[in-house]
Amino acid sequence: TPALGHPILGDRRRVMRFSPDDLHRLHSAFFLANNMVLATAGPLKAERVFALARKYFACVPQGSLPPSRPQALFTCPHVQWQPKATAQVHCVVGGQAISMLDPHYTPLALLLNIMAGDASNARLNRILREHRGLIYQLEGALTTYMDLGFYAIYFGTELRHLKRILQLVSQEFDALCQHPLGRLQLSQAKRQYIGQLYMGAENLEAAMLLTARRILEGLPMVGLQQAVEEVNALTSQQLQEEAQRYFDPAHFYTLIYGNPCRQP
Repeated sequence: TPALGHPILGDRRRVMRFSPDDLHRLHSAFFLANNMVLATAGPLKAERVFALARKYFACVPQGSLPPSRPQALFTCPHVQWQPKATAQVHCVVGGQAISMLDPHYTPLALLLNIMAGDASNARLNRILREHRGLIYQLEGALTTYMDLGFYAIYFGTELRHLKRILQLVSQEFDALCQHPLGRLQLSQAKRQYIGQLYMGAENLEAAMLLTARRILEGLPMVGLQQAVEEVNALTSQQLQEEAQRYFDPAHFYTLIYGNPCRQP
């Protein structure tokens, strides 16, 4: 898709026009040896992996690299309602982030973990769910591509709480931009995030897929120890600067699945 925020699946009419020749052309253009990386994880010796690779992939044409994609663009920040007959309102709030090439991934990931990480002590989870009981669930994600990226925070709630929740979310992100983390807050956030890094490293499949993706994009490898050192080196001032750069509530995109006739 040339711009994030636009549908890419197409409509029924366009999908029904696809022919076997269309699929063959797509396969021939992109499924090439120069555009593939094979990553494995498990109790297999290298010789066995190489033998299997030669057996099943030797016939894949070498080909040339596909043409570079046009620069992706963001739409203007806005609020969009999507009619859905659900028992609760589903909302995603997010904004523009960084690309895979940006060296500021670690501070942004740490900030998002502080605000909407998996732990129950994440700031938004604590304020919205534990203290006020306004939401059923909260999740945060940071997604990066070669040219850009985005962050998103999802929560489910009742319609009558939505306006108040959006106000609280904006207030908390604004506070993160205006006030640096204290020494104890920063230390605790680092320890928790580093612990999550170690736990994530135990998932070999995810680790190998990430490694393969970086190889495919020509990016350097980042080992666990290097990632930990990058986290420990962060300062409150650096985090505040990153928050001001990306977490301004005026630049939020908001998607709401609910009844548009009853917007708060």
